[in-house]
Amino acid sequence: MSAADWLTLLLACAAGALSPGPSLALVLRHAAISLRQGLACAVAHALGVGVYATLAVSGLALILQSATLALPVALLGAGWLCWLAWQFWHGAADWQAAGGQAGPAFRDGLLMGLLNPKVALFFLAIFSAVLPVAASAAEQAGAVGLAIVVDGGWYALASLLIQGRGTLAWLRRHARWINRLSALLFVALAAGLIVGGLT
Repeated sequence: MSAADWLTLLLACAAGALSPGPSLALVLRHAAISLRQGLACAVAHALGVGVYATLAVSGLALILQSATLALPVALLGAGWLCWLAWQFWHGAADWQAAGGQAGPAFRDGLLMGLLNPKVALFFLAIFSAVLPVAASAAEQAGAVGLAIVVDGGWYALASLLIQGRGTLAWLRRHARWINRLSALLFVALAAGLIVGGLT
């Protein structure tokens, strides 16, 4: 792969990570509870992204596009988003300072990385397209590593950036409405997944 290929891949990964969506909402909510939770969520999300990157470079991502798997994958993703919407709407984890238990944050980040339709679409449609067909095994491994580092790095940075007292105070003060807007976003994405899987 040439330097231009790596730059294209880097820009594609950055664009995918930086675009706002349910992943950012989830990471920020955990980061508002504690930095430790935010970082755990960021790392786990990056590992989920790494699974898709691995599928993309190995060509196995094409299996997920088959008509047989389209509906089950869509329903699984929609179910996760609806469960998350319920959690957000009912404030099961308000944006308040807590003891910093990282287990649930890691679980949520990993599941979001694996079941977020935006992540799946990015790696099936964009990442696969910008990765050169003739890439060697080492270059493919490097591309997977790049996707993981860019994704995890961005969400870790986002977690750090909101740690200022003013930002945290604002987020916690408006947690109820942020949670509810996030829940509506998740339900809309779930509905889109179901409709897409049925058509």
